[in-house]
Amino acid sequence: MKDNNKIVMLPRDLLHPHPDNPRKDLGNLEELKESIKAHGIMQNLTVVPDEEDGYKILIGHRRFAASEGILNELPCVVTKGLSDLDQLGIMLVENIQRNDLSFVEQAHGFQMMMDLGDTVETIAEKTGFSKATVKHRLEIAKLNDKTITQDREWQLSISDLVELEKVPNVKNRNQILKEANDPMNLRYRVRQAVNKEHHDKNMKQAKSWFKKLGIKEDKNSSMWSNDVQKVAEFNITEENPKNFTYEHIEKLLEKHKSLFWQSRYTGDLNIFKKVKNKTEKPKK
Repeated sequence: MKDNNKIVMLPRDLLHPHPDNPRKDLGNLEELKESIKAHGIMQNLTVVPDEEDGYKILIGHRRFAASEGILNELPCVVTKGLSDLDQLGIMLVENIQRNDLSFVEQAHGFQMMMDLGDTVETIAEKTGFSKATVKHRLEIAKLNDKTITQDREWQLSISDLVELEKVPNVKNRNQILKEANDPMNLRYRVRQAVNKEHHDKNMKQAKSWFKKLGIKEDKNSSMWSNDVQKVAEFNITEENPKNFTYEHIEKLLEKHKSLFWQSRYTGDLNIFKKVKNKTEKPKK
């Protein structure tokens, strides 16, 4: 990196906003405009040579935007020898130190650094954020921006978005975020979605085991009948239901010989065996 810290005046038409600037919303510029009218730009911009034309702004996007129609030249320090990753890192750190970035802008900035070859560890080192925070921001980057910023009657928080991470499917996360009425409702929907994903995954696994073992589904038999006896019950809305293994079910089949299974809307998966009703009178 070459930077002689020499301030030079550069024509405004040679300066361009950096296309990878993580800050997309520059905020209200009126107060800054009035300051520039009265005192000029008090702090120089930092720029890098643009391969196509002029210079790209690394630091000073708000000053550049606010000076439109006021100044034809701006004080700049030209920095050379920076890679794309270095440039992005500088812009991120600068905005983060000023608390200028929203958590969504941080998320996309971190994702851009990952795309350019950084790791969670190096991003944390460069930005000063913990590795856990970097990981959470990268999860936010997977969500639909319009869904995050849509108008809602309640304030969306970082903790709400972290809660969404419990749902493995990103499409389902976006749907929950779109439909939630408040933070409590969001958490309820997350819990329901997680239960459903566990249920569907475990049910698919169970059906493959049952098919291999020759255990068939029987929707007509009542679990309350004296003719059937429950030999196993699994709550398949859990991530790892107790005793939910092929070996366990295989041993049940060896012990009881003839088995069938039923699933309930509550998320329970039950295995039954048929028994003779001892109270039934013998036929003449």
